[in-house]
Amino acid sequence: MDRLSPEQLNPSIYVGLRLSSLQAGAKEAHYLHSLKLSYQQSLLRPASSKDGSDSEAKPSMGQLALYLLALRANCEFVGGRKGDRLVSQLKRFLEDEKGAIGHNHQGHPRTSYYQYGLGILALCVHQKRVHDSVVGKLLYAVEHERHLLQDGVSVALLEPATEILPQTQVPEFIDVTLEVSGISPSYRHSVSVPAGSSLEDVLKNAQEHGRFRYRTQASLSGPFLTSVLGKKAGEREFWQVLQAPDTPLQQGIADYRPKDGETIELRLVGW
Repeated sequence: MDRLSPEQLNPSIYVGLRLSSLQAGAKEAHYLHSLKLSYQQSLLRPASSKDGSDSEAKPSMGQLALYLLALRANCEFVGGRKGDRLVSQLKRFLEDEKGAIGHNHQGHPRTSYYQYGLGILALCVHQKRVHDSVVGKLLYAVEHERHLLQDGVSVALLEPATEILPQTQVPEFIDVTLEVSGISPSYRHSVSVPAGSSLEDVLKNAQEHGRFRYRTQASLSGPFLTSVLGKKAGEREFWQVLQAPDTPLQQGIADYRPKDGETIELRLVGW
């Protein structure tokens, strides 16, 4: 089949084909394959390039959301390193837009509520966690239609996103505080995760959304910490995990389930 140009590739066309009664067979598969090649290359390439490829505009975050929806239209879940990077890009976009809207809802997305809603919907159908605060901005805008009228967006366009959220959102989040001691400077940060998350989930969330960094090593009893915030445990040191203030955990980070409001301390100690 002929190679499709970037101008011919639009994920919303593929979504429309999958939702229609038309069956294009091999042409549909070829179109999706071309979408994958084009979008992953353009979205994941560095911000600057010596080969002059920057002249080709990257797809917008709304188009990225539509691309993820196109994958689900083919019963695919985004995965792998490339997929994780695309999800991270979309999450950063939503966080930036949430910041632009502001705590008092007096601001406005840099793009539009339509793209904001598409981003939330795309993450939900791929079963990716979306923080309540991100969703809350969209729900507030739907309830106060005047915000959407600034975009020229009808509430009806956002109904699919708001209707699917109660079915896909984790009903409850908990706040866990992470503390790191035994090194300088110390570290303290609160993380919101779905109820029932493991301590390892908390650490992953902190690493994904902040300056927290850690490494683990596999063992017969599960992963154990070898490095926190770039500090490796020395020959006669180890990273102790405690329920603050001084209760050592009896379970590993993959098994322990923190409670709401709990403080977990990672302490570098010698022996």
